[in-house]
Amino acid sequence: MGMNELAEHIFAVAKDHNLGVTNLQLQKVMYFCIRDYLKEHPDFENDSFINNLYDDRFETWDYGPVVPSIYRKYSGYSSMPIPNKGINDPELECFDESIVKYLWKKVFDLVKISHQQPLWRENREKILNHTETFRYKLNDIAAS
Repeated sequence: MGMNELAEHIFAVAKDHNLGVTNLQLQKVMYFCIRDYLKEHPDFENDSFINNLYDDRFETWDYGPVVPSIYRKYSGYSSMPIPNKGINDPELECFDESIVKYLWKKVFDLVKISHQQPLWRENREKILNHTETFRYKLNDIAAS
């Protein structure tokens, strides 16, 4: 189980709630679901579930955290909803409440919130000028 499975689970939950998911939404929902989990499980460094799930790191991109491999996988849809029915994974149901909560939010509100995260905020100029990209550790996500 990893970030690809989380993405598939997000699509399945979205479908169950008749919600569409764009690539940008997918990235932000993944990020904030993991952040919520980390806040609820402060001993996450010893939590094999989240450490195994976070197998492909977010990077600092202009619009906030992005998992590049997942972004590229769906980049052909641009800003259109991705027609993926997803795969509901019972092990990932702990994220369902967060998934629905963040899918209902405006995606650019989530972008704005993600820009307040310390790793992004402290490196804003380097990120926006494309002079450096940073990879999020779980500690970075938990700090937001």
